[in-house]
Amino acid sequence: IPAKEISRAGDLYLEAFGAKLLPLLGPPARLRRLLLGGLNRQRAIGAYDETGRLVGLLGYHWEGQALSDISFNALQHEFGLWGASWRILIMAILLDRKADHAKQLLMDGIALAPEMRGKGVGTELFSHLESLALKLGAEEIKLDVIDSNFGARKLYLRLGFDEKGHTRVPEFLKRWLPINGSTSMIKKLPKS
Repeated sequence: IPAKEISRAGDLYLEAFGAKLLPLLGPPARLRRLLLGGLNRQRAIGAYDETGRLVGLLGYHWEGQALSDISFNALQHEFGLWGASWRILIMAILLDRKADHAKQLLMDGIALAPEMRGKGVGTELFSHLESLALKLGAEEIKLDVIDSNFGARKLYLRLGFDEKGHTRVPEFLKRWLPINGSTSMIKKLPKS
């Protein structure tokens, strides 16, 4: 993602994931600051319209680096010591996703401008992700999709991902992450 598109990347990410993250990290302006402060441009694949404007973003996690990494220091700056402490615990329980092994690339999230949905942009981003994963030497791609995102699940199945497991969010944590659960999906990559 070029530096000039960082702000736009934050907008797309906030639109895609804000509803999930606002209860824990809101209000919107604060969440946007946190997302932008931890954004790693090197772990993103972008889609651009004919004017060069960012219209889609796919993040990935590889070799310990992810698209977005909200640090304890950033949380402490926004919420104070106590607020940062309990939030980092909840984030560790709910949002700390890791690859299962060193040859697994973990998709970190996809965000599309509303006007670009259903136009093949997501499929194109995944095509670039798969090419990158092969170039990096990954054997598979893993992602998690929340239960209520039926369109995304349908896309992932069409792209060759298989459902591998389900995680339910405990009732007492739904106040901070308002979803029921998520399904892990994996796509095995062809051997080169």
